[in-house]
Amino acid sequence: MAVQTKRWFINQERPNPQSLQIAFSWLQRQMTTSPAHQGLLAVPVKKTLENIKGALGEETAKQLQKNNTVQLKSGKLHLMTESIRRSSWAGPVLVLYPPQRLLDSVDELQSVSEILVVPWSVPEVQPWIQMWDVYELGDTSPHPPKTFLNPTVRAALESLTTRINLSTGLSHPSDKAAAIDMFRLLHVAGEVFNPDEVKSWLVSELGWRPQQANEAAEIAQKVLSGRTLRAANHPRWAADIVRTYAKVI
Repeated sequence: MAVQTKRWFINQERPNPQSLQIAFSWLQRQMTTSPAHQGLLAVPVKKTLENIKGALGEETAKQLQKNNTVQLKSGKLHLMTESIRRSSWAGPVLVLYPPQRLLDSVDELQSVSEILVVPWSVPEVQPWIQMWDVYELGDTSPHPPKTFLNPTVRAALESLTTRINLSTGLSHPSDKAAAIDMFRLLHVAGEVFNPDEVKSWLVSELGWRPQQANEAAEIAQKVLSGRTLRAANHPRWAADIVRTYAKVI
């Protein structure tokens, strides 16, 4: 059974010591109660550790920067950056000041139990918050069910998902052509779609990896911008497929 990852963020408009203390206290609590007693700290680059050593501890930051891991009382802390990648992680992850690339890499990790993001500022991670309907740390209020604004486009994305090889995304030319043709047909039919929302739905609801969904969102944006995209010579969908989607909603 796949692990259901829990996600939170700390609401701040600029870095501050209090947020870091709250974040590291959270991580150490999760490490203490996790089966493997280990935690993952994800930062953009190693140099970020120099800016957080007040909260992490100067010696701990130095050891983590040198060895990519350090032993704490609560367990073993490991480091992840944009250049130090992992494919899976069974335990909690604390993400500090992430650009979108780092958030995508963390979201692609398998078996993560919890993720806490401390942004440089909330607007920088707002697409991630909306994609996963993320709670602010400490918020336990119920959230309304997530919906996609255009049900016709949602049905098209579901069809695309069942048609392509999801393990490889749009890397195969025929799968990429299917995506190009689908967004063209939707656009010509006057259906409204937002590339960010397309990515969000593909990842959070249809099981795409973030990097794969990024490619689909880029295609959607290029179609909306009137860019010429190469696809197969013959259409991948029936000419009336959009009308079919609209009828079954």
